[in-house]
Amino acid sequence: MTEEEKGFYDLSDFPEFDELQENYEVIVEELKENKLWVDWGSDAYDDEGNCDFLKGDWKVCPIYFGNVSAEMMHVPELSYEEKKQLEKRLPSLFPQTTRMLQSIHGINYAAFTKLYPRSRLEPHRHRNPYILVYHLGLIIPPGETCGIRVGDQTHIWREGGEAIVFDDTLEHTAWNDSDMDRIVFYLSFAHPNPPKL
Repeated sequence: MTEEEKGFYDLSDFPEFDELQENYEVIVEELKENKLWVDWGSDAYDDEGNCDFLKGDWKVCPIYFGNVSAEMMHVPELSYEEKKQLEKRLPSLFPQTTRMLQSIHGINYAAFTKLYPRSRLEPHRHRNPYILVYHLGLIIPPGETCGIRVGDQTHIWREGGEAIVFDDTLEHTAWNDSDMDRIVFYLSFAHPNPPKL
């Protein structure tokens, strides 16, 4: 991995996320009250048009749509108009989390993500070099059974409240080897120093 291909970033360089981390238990409570687990689209597809990394059981609960469309929600029973109505309701479902997000500039998309027990995401990479990804651990199974690898670096989740920032244009994978759900808060945001292409 070259200097330009940094997997994990120093969290102290992103003080705008401090409030989220300090209030992760508040975010957990809002999640418990409003769960909407859905499939999600991707920019990584195999030759047959299927998402090439969702081999395990992985779902998202959207919170905020910035530069991403609600159309990407894979909810067959909802029409386009119903998806748009749901998007409008999200701030009222997650009021405190939404308030914290309003002070952060450059958010692309935010959601809860759930990796089910004994599940893994296949190694994959995304295509947008102008964003980074923030993960905040919310519900973390005990025993260091969950982790994420980015490039040649690995982060093992140990407890709720931990956070990481990483570059998802590098190959990455995640796993949950426990018998419980692993839930993190996912936020993609504008890269402060994007590469020159």
